[in-house]
Amino acid sequence: MNLRYNVMKYRSNTEITIEIMGLIAEGDSKKTNVRFKACLTFRQLSDYLSKLVRNGLIRYEADTRLYKITDKGLRFLAFNKLIEQSFGQLLSPSKHIEHS
Repeated sequence: MNLRYNVMKYRSNTEITIEIMGLIAEGDSKKTNVRFKACLTFRQLSDYLSKLVRNGLIRYEADTRLYKITDKGLRFLAFNKLIEQSFGQLLSPSKHIEHS
């Protein structure tokens, strides 16, 4: 059993979207592979994939039945990584913040 299920926490729509796009960018572009690695139901994944295709971040290749990341999607992931590197500490919750 995958330990990820035991420690799964709530994820935002943005976190799930970025995870899906990252999996597709890495080459895990079959719907079933993405579904299991992202820990989503078939319906949840279908909704996310539809939105990503509509927004031009990924594309579906019917002949191979694979999802592929687009140039726009790669730019989105690169921009997100830059934001995380630049502001990661500001955006992540702190255990304890003291105010003076």
